[in-house]
Amino acid sequence: MARESMLALDETERARFAHGLRIGIVIDEYASVRGQGDFLIRRVLGVDRRDGALQLDQRVNTGRTIQFQLVDQETGANDLQLALDAHALDEDSILGGLMNASVSRAPMLSEIPLLREDRPDMAICGMTSLAEFGNADGVSRLQGGFNSALIFKQGSKPPE
Repeated sequence: MARESMLALDETERARFAHGLRIGIVIDEYASVRGQGDFLIRRVLGVDRRDGALQLDQRVNTGRTIQFQLVDQETGANDLQLALDAHALDEDSILGGLMNASVSRAPMLSEIPLLREDRPDMAICGMTSLAEFGNADGVSRLQGGFNSALIFKQGSKPPE
């Protein structure tokens, strides 16, 4: 399946596929519509050239729904902008931010200038890691291969 999907792509898409392929595991199998935040993202560690089997960094049980996910600079920047727009913050309430960048995304750190552009006076601390916390189905979950931004603001309370 992975091999057939890759062969059907044009050269540009094939390059994205080769360097940014992830697997999204559906969190809620019963959801009728699935979109951003509905998948737990896992890295593809390798592909067996003989049979096209994928090696992931997590076991996936038979019967689970998965979807190929492609990671690239433009998508990362768009995802961050959507999140910033959805959580418009009063500038006076922002205390600072933490940018957690995946080591696998290091060449594609377009999100940092975007965060700096959107919040120019915010102090930002950054780090790289092998896994990041990301929102999936409204819950913070450990994911791999993405960048995440945590913004601290006055009056923040944990969800109940």
